[in-house]
Amino acid sequence: MPESDPSPARPAAAPRFPWREELKIRLWAGLAAAALWGLRVSIRPRFVGTDELFARWRRGERVILTFWHSRIVLMRFAYRGRGACIMNSRHRDGEIVTRVLRRFGIMAVRGSSSRGWVGGLKGMVAAYRRGADLIVVPDGPRGPRERAKSGALQLARRTGAPVYPTAYSAAWHRRLGSWDKLMLPFPFSRVVYVAGPPICVPQDATPQEMEEKRALLEARLRETTARADACLGTRASSPQQGEPARTRGRLRSRRISLFLYNLVLTLALLVAGPIALLVVGLHPRWRVGLDQRLGRLPASLVRLTRQAQPLWLHAASVGELLAARPFLHALKTRFPDRPLLVSVQTATAREAAARQCSDIDGVFLLPLDHPLLSGLVVRRLRPAAFFFTETELWPNVLASLARRGVPTLLVSGRFSTRTQRRAARLAPLFRSVTHTVTAFCMQTDADAERLIAAGADRKRVHVTGNFKIDATHEEGGTGGAALLDAHGLGGRPLLVGASTHAPEEEILLHAAQRLRDHAPTTLLLLAPRHPQRFAAVETLLKDAGCRYVKRSALLATAPADTQVFLLDTLGELAAFHAAAALVFVGGSWVRGPGGHSVIEPALAGAPVCFGPHTHNFAAAVETLVRAGGGIEVHDADSLVRAAAPLLTDACIRRATGARARAAMHRERGAVARTMDVVLRDCPVE
Repeated sequence: MPESDPSPARPAAAPRFPWREELKIRLWAGLAAAALWGLRVSIRPRFVGTDELFARWRRGERVILTFWHSRIVLMRFAYRGRGACIMNSRHRDGEIVTRVLRRFGIMAVRGSSSRGWVGGLKGMVAAYRRGADLIVVPDGPRGPRERAKSGALQLARRTGAPVYPTAYSAAWHRRLGSWDKLMLPFPFSRVVYVAGPPICVPQDATPQEMEEKRALLEARLRETTARADACLGTRASSPQQGEPARTRGRLRSRRISLFLYNLVLTLALLVAGPIALLVVGLHPRWRVGLDQRLGRLPASLVRLTRQAQPLWLHAASVGELLAARPFLHALKTRFPDRPLLVSVQTATAREAAARQCSDIDGVFLLPLDHPLLSGLVVRRLRPAAFFFTETELWPNVLASLARRGVPTLLVSGRFSTRTQRRAARLAPLFRSVTHTVTAFCMQTDADAERLIAAGADRKRVHVTGNFKIDATHEEGGTGGAALLDAHGLGGRPLLVGASTHAPEEEILLHAAQRLRDHAPTTLLLLAPRHPQRFAAVETLLKDAGCRYVKRSALLATAPADTQVFLLDTLGELAAFHAAAALVFVGGSWVRGPGGHSVIEPALAGAPVCFGPHTHNFAAAVETLVRAGGGIEVHDADSLVRAAAPLLTDACIRRATGARARAAMHRERGAVARTMDVVLRDCPVE
């Protein structure tokens, strides 16, 4: 950008000070300038909402820049070498600031809103006419804090220049106890600089219009400052009386709770470490991915992060990972130049990510949630943003990201009643975790209200919907029906037991045997939730005398009298939903799991049933029951009563499935709504 001479016409002479005072001023000005140069070397600000402002500068236009006094330290570095002029008071502190700014190309006009205003105003106008941008601190020099005076608007009326409200925020900073609660960024902190929409003042503005513009400037400065804080997850400091004491108390409580959590975690690792080493030595499967659990990342993945700061998404399970695929695709489409990395909790999910997620550039296992390990991974990855799904709140991972100023978003978030009770028992720790999160994108209104009641900031909580509803169109299809036809099992009423837990398979076997009195050719498909239970379910089938086939061993036509199809593979369950007469969703007859997703079978047009324990998907279950597409069953008897008409009457089956599909279709759009939040509250360039 072109340099311009910022010197005002005939500036007022600098005030004279006694030699001792002059010596102090020079000393403090030199130290302050050195500190600012240190920050300048170590900090590279990120710019948000500045396209219009920078376009004006490229065209050689001049502007009036405003910001609160608390954000004055780094504002010079946003101007990219352009000359500028600011009005400073004549007392000692003002003289120190004047001499510091002079070293960075910003010249001063002597005056303030309380003393020498007329002369200062003339000097600022003269500087503008000679090609300088003007800088105004609307709540300076002595407050009231974050209450805008009209000086910037008076200048705008005289010069015709637009007034831009601006702010910066630093992820790692300290606030002083001064009247303005000055923000001091630490070296190497992540910094964001935000510009709001400009305000133009006509030259013939009336006093009433000037007051309206002043109120508008004050509101936009607050909005811009809050946006800068939100970009980095920084808590804005409230100007209300008494707030600093409460803030210090909350910060102290959060730090103590995190310290105690880490102390307990470290002691547990020390005690359990020898036992863990023994288990790892005896069971080879536990050694898979151990290096990544301990913070060692693949070299190929680290090389990716050297090209550009990556976007990082964490999804614990295979289900969460597959549900997040549309969101991953949206991120890759919006930010094609950034590597897209995924972390998971299990080796099974890692294999699924490598096989089924084409948009990602790398996958790894999330390290143990210890501050040393999580901090090491965050430092090596240097992510531009971190997204995590459902309820994956890991205190040290989020704290490490917050210390480096990385925006963090919970996406497709769930917060059940049981999770709320747990959060209440660990309230200080939970608040310390939620404080670090930039935004929460929740699945339902109920999830959002429970999260807010547990201590999350209401302003950061949004209801955007469930990714699984958007993701299901990528899964399913008619592949399951085609496979059954190819092996002689097609054309039979199909009862699917999806994501089952013990003893749900046994109950389903008894129910299927009774249902064959109504539909003799009924085929039961069992898909256990966890792969390690495949062998146990097969043993159950043998002990029950069932005639069964396994998907992994299905090579030719199955016997005509096959009663049970054991789906002992991963990632294929959704393909069978469309062929089902009824899908029972597992994890709902036992208390622990809380039920699995009813969304996939419903969107495939299958009637759905489930047990009473469905708090993980309470909203979707309620929607299905209300629409007549879902049925709650408590035991084998109620399952037989619900399934018999669906297995025997195709018209009833199609009508029930259509109601289930229509109910879920009305809930689509979660990915688009979440991306709106990403771009608004956590912009990534």
